[in-house]
Amino acid sequence: MERGILPSIRPHVSAHRRGGFDRDRFRFDSLNDRYICPAGQSLVRTSDNIAMRQHVYRAPSATCRACPLRPQCTPGKNARTVTRSFEHELLDQVAEHLATPRARSSLRLRKQFVELVMADAKVRHGMHRAQRRGRENVLIQALLTAAAMNLRKLARHQSHLGVGAAALAIAAISTSRARLRGPLLAPQRTTSVVWPSLRLRTPPALIASGC
Repeated sequence: MERGILPSIRPHVSAHRRGGFDRDRFRFDSLNDRYICPAGQSLVRTSDNIAMRQHVYRAPSATCRACPLRPQCTPGKNARTVTRSFEHELLDQVAEHLATPRARSSLRLRKQFVELVMADAKVRHGMHRAQRRGRENVLIQALLTAAAMNLRKLARHQSHLGVGAAALAIAAISTSRARLRGPLLAPQRTTSVVWPSLRLRTPPALIASGC
C-alpha cells in the first residue's frame, strides 16, 4: 500500500480454533492497550508471539471461570486469549479498502482470472505440493512454474501470428523433428536452434521431445 498498490485479497475468518466467539466480538481499547470481551471484562496484553508476529491478550482465569458467557466464549479449560498482529494498522487499512465497491469488483475479477491460473499451476504444473523444503526453494519452484506457464502462453499466441522468438523456436523444432526421422542421423549429433540474440546447441533428443 505504500507503493500505491491496493490489495484485494479476502481475509481469513478469525474464528476461535476451539470454538466460541470470534475475535470480531471483542472491542480493542487503544488508549489502554486491551481488549473488551462481550461480557465487558478486560483482556490485557501478556506476551508477544515473535514467530507469528502477534501480541497476545489474555483474560484473568478467575474472571473467565465466573463468567456466564464462558460456554459460548471459550469452551476450553484455559482463560480466553485474543491475538493482535504487529501490522494491525496495515490490516485495518486493508479491511477498510475491502469494504469499498472497487475492492468488491476486484474480488469478482480475481475469481475469474487469478483463481483459474492458480488452479492450473496446482493441477497441471505440480504446485499442489513443494518439491523441496525451505522458503527459498519453494520460491524458486513458484517462479519457474510461472515462467513455464508464461512461455507456454507466449508460444501459443505468437505461433498463430508467425512472428517472434516462439515462432522461430517452433519452426526449428519442426525442422529438427523431420531430420530425426532419417535413419542416418547419429545419436550424438547436436542441432542448433537460432534465436534473435543468442545461439543454443540442443541435443536432438530434447528437440524431438519438444523441450
